[in-house]
Amino acid sequence: MLFEMADEEPEEVFDVFNDDTLRDLPENIKVQRVNTDLEVGGEFFLNINPKTTDETEKALLPTVAGKKCFIPFLIGNESNSLIEYFKEDDSESQEITKAVLSSAKCKILIDKSVLPVIDSAYFEGRGGQNYSIALFDYGVSYCLEIPFIVLFETGMYNFDRIVVIRG
Repeated sequence: MLFEMADEEPEEVFDVFNDDTLRDLPENIKVQRVNTDLEVGGEFFLNINPKTTDETEKALLPTVAGKKCFIPFLIGNESNSLIEYFKEDDSESQEITKAVLSSAKCKILIDKSVLPVIDSAYFEGRGGQNYSIALFDYGVSYCLEIPFIVLFETGMYNFDRIVVIRG
């Protein structure tokens, strides 16, 4: 409904996932389009050998420090270009964009064989004002659900990584 209000076709938003773009991705990244009655988007699968020597791949692996696990998210995105892409000068267009993004989410699945117990997850914020990320127990995995609208809070939160508190 939001796409209809914005006079957009939901499928067109993900036309960037064309064959040429997908062909340029590394072999260990697979993208599957999602287009159901309820969801439109892309599902990304990234397989990295934990013993890799490739520095670029190492930067994408989670790190552990005590009970905290740090999962890379929008790394190397200091200007927050993902959100800048959606921003427009026209305030009406920006409001429509925010409405669309308020229903858009990024879901990160973490298998329980990797992290058996997760107590909470968050983005670190300025002055100790962290953004709590919704956490769902799916039985064999956990799901972290991040609404894209929070990414408009540029400068408030560190989106380079997700902090997960292990149980």
